[in-house]
Amino acid sequence: MNRRQLLIAASLLPFSKLALASEFSDFMAEQQQGAKGLTTEFEEYQKAYLKEFSSYKKAIEKEWDDTRTSSPYTWTTYSNNKKSRTTIDYRSNTVQVEIRADEKPTRELINKLVVEAVNKPVGAAVNEDQLLSKLIDKPLPVTDTLMSGIAIVKEKLLQLVNKVKVIADQDSKGQYVSIVVPLPESSKNTRSNQFLPSVKKYSKEFDIDRALVFAIIQTESAFNPMAQSHIPAFGLMQIVPRSAGVDVQQLLFKKRQAPSSRLLFNPDTNIRYGTAYLHILKYKYLKSITNIESREHCCIAAYNTGAGNVAKAFTGKTNVKEAAVIINKMTPKEVYTFLIRNLKHKEARDYVQRVNSAKEKYLA
Repeated sequence: MNRRQLLIAASLLPFSKLALASEFSDFMAEQQQGAKGLTTEFEEYQKAYLKEFSSYKKAIEKEWDDTRTSSPYTWTTYSNNKKSRTTIDYRSNTVQVEIRADEKPTRELINKLVVEAVNKPVGAAVNEDQLLSKLIDKPLPVTDTLMSGIAIVKEKLLQLVNKVKVIADQDSKGQYVSIVVPLPESSKNTRSNQFLPSVKKYSKEFDIDRALVFAIIQTESAFNPMAQSHIPAFGLMQIVPRSAGVDVQQLLFKKRQAPSSRLLFNPDTNIRYGTAYLHILKYKYLKSITNIESREHCCIAAYNTGAGNVAKAFTGKTNVKEAAVIINKMTPKEVYTFLIRNLKHKEARDYVQRVNSAKEKYLA
């Protein structure tokens, strides 16, 4: 917390609290200590996460040249000895199994791994994850929400598997077999529909367009409940604990504390936090933008790059109120065009376009 933020916070206190200079100094020291504690706590967690992640990748390196791990758009799980792995790719809508030759990759083993992945509940996936299980303090509840997003009887699933040829391949570690099984096209809809109750509930609670919430989820994770990035960011709406997570905890619980990864891998909680953060952007950080459509374009950009960087695109400075003076003289279409041309980072420019495109799907 910088000095300016402290002075603003201090100005909200009753005058009697600030009557003495010594009391004001104590107040500032207390706020600084709280901010320091928050930073230290998150840094400790991030350090532990990166340490475990490094060890996890080193173990994978012993068996595979491609040290694949879960990402925002894929979920990858390994056997204990790392000689087999299964990946659901949420964008290509496929499940892939790869098995080392010395693991005796039979059709029965391939079938078993595909069936396990497709029918794995989210809670079980988190609790059994070789990386995350070392970082979460208690197991995640196991519900009917599936990692694949589709409930399919075993016989029909095996029919899909048996239609696909097993490919023999090799890398520097030796030979292995691979199979990529396309999942039914219907799974794209059932995957998103799993989260409809949570999206309906929290879009109403936080006064955010339901279609926007779905579009953000699709863009951030393609409905992968265990989406992870190195930032680190977690879950369906890719919540960054130290930034969006802290803001939401302050809104919901009046405490500036970064949420845990366990909390954010719970799909319902993640959607709650992501929608609450959109509320914060729309009704707090960007409230000086008067046109609702223009404000939504800026909210989308801010979800990816931060409200300060959105303002900076318009004025060269991070002050949103100053940027709003310019934005409020523009049409929504002009604001959108300006953002996709002038946001500093290409990722943010592309993000605005991708979310707006995805939103069209959920407006019906």
